[in-house]
Amino acid sequence: MAAIGSITVVEEPENEPVTVPEMRDHCRIDVNDDNEYLAALIVAARRYFENRTGLLLAQQTIRQRHHCFPCGMIRLQRMPVSSVEVKYIDADGAEQTLDDDAIQTNFEDTIPAIAPSPGTSWPATESGRLGAVWIDIEGGYETCPADLKQGVKMLAAHWYAQREPVSEKSMSNVPLTVEAIIGMNSTALIP
Repeated sequence: MAAIGSITVVEEPENEPVTVPEMRDHCRIDVNDDNEYLAALIVAARRYFENRTGLLLAQQTIRQRHHCFPCGMIRLQRMPVSSVEVKYIDADGAEQTLDDDAIQTNFEDTIPAIAPSPGTSWPATESGRLGAVWIDIEGGYETCPADLKQGVKMLAAHWYAQREPVSEKSMSNVPLTVEAIIGMNSTALIP
């Protein structure tokens, strides 16, 4: 199995799992003055949940990079996954895209993975090239599960109420309910 690669966002979600009006209702805010701030908090809370659970709460495209191909399967670090595109720098230094029939996929298991088609192996990459393999992963929930959506609202509301990292007032950690929701939804993708 390949070493865990880095993750970057290629295409942000078109829609967040929580809308600004839903967030205003959750926080009991009657004015629209903080809409941009609330929208930013929603994005930050979604990313927090995605990084802590390995779940993509909204449909998006991410890139998982590796320095080379492994001897076997590559574990995908996020789920749910709908499709992948695998690119690499070949031994001659040229960018290549693997055909769909060159890889086998398993997106249904608790650890989604890709591997070379049976009887084949991964192609050679340019010697010494860092980040020579990248996998563009399209995935995410069409409809975010209710408990994760609630967790995003709770975390964003917590950050809305606690705007500064240090205060003379009593400070509180991330709400235990948020940690409980993360715990219930943690995947084998995040150690």
